[in-house]
Amino acid sequence: MEPKTVLLNTPQQARSRDSWNRVLEAGERILETSGYKGFTIGAVCREASVSVDAIYARVSGKDALFLAVYENALAEMAVGQDALDDSMTLDALPIDELVRRAVTVVADIFLERAGFVRSIVLLSGSHEAVRQHGSEWTRELGHRFARLLERRSTEIPHADARFVVDACFRTVFSSIAIHIAYGSDFVSEHGQTDAQFVHELCETAVRYLLCEYRAPEPASDSP
Repeated sequence: MEPKTVLLNTPQQARSRDSWNRVLEAGERILETSGYKGFTIGAVCREASVSVDAIYARVSGKDALFLAVYENALAEMAVGQDALDDSMTLDALPIDELVRRAVTVVADIFLERAGFVRSIVLLSGSHEAVRQHGSEWTRELGHRFARLLERRSTEIPHADARFVVDACFRTVFSSIAIHIAYGSDFVSEHGQTDAQFVHELCETAVRYLLCEYRAPEPASDSP
């Protein structure tokens, strides 16, 4: 996703950049622990040990500060997507292991920042900029997931490999979002650790993508 600049002034000096990086990191920590309700300019100043003036020298207010923190976190999370482009390593894997690796990469990107992701998922329904930026970022992740698996489309026993890979990513992402935002017991009374959740998600994806699809039998006219 292309960054959308929300800064009034970009820090130029090393000291100013270090101070601003502390602000961004502090803002993310607050979102992880206290959510958007706890995200205030005062809280960020205290957490980052900077003055209010230092914040307003860079952004126009709370929402602009939040978006700067959000965009910075998305940029850092995007680095994890590069693991889906390691063709030299991944192309050597059997197709079932490749599916498991792809799903695990996607899950780990979100689980490593679970507190932050939780606050963003819960906010995205009411904050249009969060929804838009998150959608663009997630679609790019989906494109990389698809490019990786579609290179092995001849090993996916479906007439339309592109469709089932896309459906697989949508299922994986939705499951991860619910698991992180609402907890493992939200849709089932059987709680799961993160490791159990990822394992089951991997096996579900393998079975969906690699088990040959059988169309339903036509309904019989006989009583």
